[in-house]
Amino acid sequence: MINDDEDNDTIKYIFDWDDDTNITEADFFNNNNTLANASYSWTIAGVYVLKVYAKDKNSATSNIVEHTVYIDSIIVRTIGYLTDDDGDGVYDTFHNDTTGIETDVELLDDKTYLIDNDGDDEWDYVFDPETGRPTRYEKDEAETTDGSPMMIGTAIAVIIYLYKKGYF
Repeated sequence: MINDDEDNDTIKYIFDWDDDTNITEADFFNNNNTLANASYSWTIAGVYVLKVYAKDKNSATSNIVEHTVYIDSIIVRTIGYLTDDDGDGVYDTFHNDTTGIETDVELLDDKTYLIDNDGDDEWDYVFDPETGRPTRYEKDEAETTDGSPMMIGTAIAVIIYLYKKGYF
């Protein structure tokens, strides 16, 4: 980052890494228009907004420059993002941008992910990391949990039993 101070004061840079643990401030003031470099390693997967600004020796501050950094994570268009929490190359958690809810995800054989967007323990989206596109999840009839197939089977068994006992 290069910052230009209007009255040519020396300046120092402040880097906010957005992980609630570290803000880096240069130990010394640099000459005006001096390039500043800083590096940092995040330890937790997620989406971070790096903020950088400059301050002169009179404590005047520049505008804040922001840059979004994705650490072991991928955006799921407009609804949130997935993170690979253990670094194994498979996404583990979905973070809802609107509600802040975090839920587990399921990797399917076709390399897409099932996402529970609202924390109700039901899948809401299928996400394809190749296209970056989530689509609404459509539950297969075989996956219904209302017990209908079992109820029909039970009813048939009861009818056969009653028939054999002569009630029909």
